[in-house]
Amino acid sequence: AGAPVYFYEFQHRPQCLKDTRPTFVKADHSDEIRFVFGGAFLKGDIIMFEGATEEEKLLSRKMMRYWANFARTGDPNGEGLPLWPAYSQSEQYLKLDLNMSVGQKLKEQEVEFWSDTLPLIMSTSTALPGPPSLLSFSLFLPLFFSAP
Repeated sequence: AGAPVYFYEFQHRPQCLKDTRPTFVKADHSDEIRFVFGGAFLKGDIIMFEGATEEEKLLSRKMMRYWANFARTGDPNGEGLPLWPAYSQSEQYLKLDLNMSVGQKLKEQEVEFWSDTLPLIMSTSTALPGPPSLLSFSLFLPLFFSAP
């Protein structure tokens, strides 16, 4: 408890996947794994990231350093790396891409319905009655199944 949290969004569309997805898809869930584990540098039977560009190799090196620093010290930041701010009430996060930058309030517009609209609706509406309790249902059972 009380330890800093570091939040990120991986935004790079890997070169090796350029022909396998629609153009509007940048990165998918777990695409960063090949970068974190140095897939572009693996040799032999393990193929994790074929055709990585030099820029992607540099991104992979930075990401490996972030993860290693965090594992060693609890802080991903280190010499030569863009600053990754700890997550706080300002909601800053690191955009992991070929050109890294700090973002704020990830997907704020996309979640507006859940964070603003729905709570407003719920606070101004009257509650719907819930289903009958099991106790009241069990009291009616003898009426339906009793002999005439």
